[in-house]
Amino acid sequence: MPEESGDIQSRLPSALRQNEPLAMKSSLAVRSPEEFLELSQGILRSASGSPSRIEFLREVSRLLLEFSGADELEIGHYDGDIRYLWRATRESRHPYDFALLHGSDDPEGIASAFPGGLEKLCRIVLAPAQSKASGFLTAGGSLWTDDVRHLPPALLPESLPTLRSGKSIRSLAIFPFLYTERNRGIVLIASGQPRLVAVEQIALHEGVVQILGLASAHRRAQWALGERVKELSCLYEIAQIVDKPEWTRAEKLQRIIDLLPPALQHPDVAAARIDLDHATYLTSMYRAGRYREQTSIIVKGRKRGTLEIIYIEGKPEHAEGPFLKEEAALIAEVARQVAGIIEREEAEETKIRLELQVRRADRLATLGQLAAGVAHELNEPLGGVLGFAQLAKKSLGDTPQLEKDLDKIIKTALHGRDIVQKLLIFSRQMPPSKGRVDLSHVASEVLSFFEARCKKEGIIIVRRLGEELPGIVADPGQISELIMNLVVNALQAMPQGGTLTVEISRRETSVVLGIEDTGAGMSEETKRQIFDPFFTTKDVGQGTGLGLSIVHGIVTAHGGSISVTSAVGKGTRFEVGLPIANGTLEPGES
Repeated sequence: MPEESGDIQSRLPSALRQNEPLAMKSSLAVRSPEEFLELSQGILRSASGSPSRIEFLREVSRLLLEFSGADELEIGHYDGDIRYLWRATRESRHPYDFALLHGSDDPEGIASAFPGGLEKLCRIVLAPAQSKASGFLTAGGSLWTDDVRHLPPALLPESLPTLRSGKSIRSLAIFPFLYTERNRGIVLIASGQPRLVAVEQIALHEGVVQILGLASAHRRAQWALGERVKELSCLYEIAQIVDKPEWTRAEKLQRIIDLLPPALQHPDVAAARIDLDHATYLTSMYRAGRYREQTSIIVKGRKRGTLEIIYIEGKPEHAEGPFLKEEAALIAEVARQVAGIIEREEAEETKIRLELQVRRADRLATLGQLAAGVAHELNEPLGGVLGFAQLAKKSLGDTPQLEKDLDKIIKTALHGRDIVQKLLIFSRQMPPSKGRVDLSHVASEVLSFFEARCKKEGIIIVRRLGEELPGIVADPGQISELIMNLVVNALQAMPQGGTLTVEISRRETSVVLGIEDTGAGMSEETKRQIFDPFFTTKDVGQGTGLGLSIVHGIVTAHGGSISVTSAVGKGTRFEVGLPIANGTLEPGES
């Protein structure tokens, strides 16, 4: 023996020293300090890698049962906000058993879960202050005996404890461990044979059990850190999704729901679901399950849907839940993120709607502000109408002259109507009457009206009208007006003469009209305003500023695009792209 009997007895409680045969007749082979060190290292290693509580307990049980030679091991643990009882046995039929304990948070309540008459002994170990006063426990607070029946009367349980196999317990040891106030418990090892623990090595066993408490805390910290990392990663990915304006609401919500299962404890059997405004978004594995956690999606104080996470299969080893408090907080935060997406989208839709209303109001305001200019345009032709009408009345007898005057009346009235039509086109009150149009043919007809003027003003017309180009679906009258306005704009930019180039070509799914001049060009500030209604750089009386805004309105109504490039002193080029007809006219077109 490595120690003298007197030294051993001096370390035992007095109540056990009196029972010398129990304390001193142990013939168990003494384990070396190196073996205790190896066992401690094995317990610490089992806590590495963030294992689940069940995996950790299985490995620890295997190590302790093999080391001690015990038939049965029980661990009662108050671990944070969870209390549980773990039982392990050498029986192959049912080697492990795990049970969550409910009720009081008092750690001593763990003792009530120990079966077979062991509750009293466990309570003594868990409340060592009064027991030490009676001299029942070791200096480390443990209780040890080779035979339960030989315990002092004060320690005898009401009924003799038994193993799970039904055999009576001969020898047992109960070791307390305390790592923190919220991480404490007891380890009990028992055997149907005597001499389970060498008495001279009780202190070493107590040290191993304290290592178990340390390893348990380490495991829980590592595991909790891993779970928090998953949850934070999920929230980070969701934040990235929220900031993707190019994704639709459906795309965002589906991506969000797919991120939830990997953030849970058991992603292999987890699924998630969002119900929002009569639409449902599911993970691929979703189906009804036993365990579920649900929260409402609240948008501006009104419930719009729900967010739910489930386990599609039962997890009998749910030592941590099944859902953690942090996971409940996670889905609550995700529900807030989803609500935020809806609020931002609806706010953007409201903003767009208000902008359209403002534009309509601005258009009306602009029309009102410039009503005087329009009146000026109308007053002169209408004055002519009245004047020539009066002359016609006085000259009823002169038929040739009357006919000539009436022709002037008709021409002037048509001019007034043309101005009104331009205003209607700008205000989008005249829907286009579409048909299949050959853009080259229309451009050729329009240019024919300007040949004499261009020749007179020293302007050369260059035609590059492509042949056999596909047709477009358009209103031929509006396309004629579009080309005419762009040509007039180009001619007015070349008062000293120059070159007018008109090109028509195909570019992917569009037919492109290009009109280029070699005139004065435009500054950047002017380019930003050219499509605004009534904006003009011409002198008063030389234009209304409606031409390019009408062009823009026609292009928009036909689903096309318009762009402009210009340089001061070098000229300007407008390009209009109009969609190619796909062979089938839209409903209402002819």
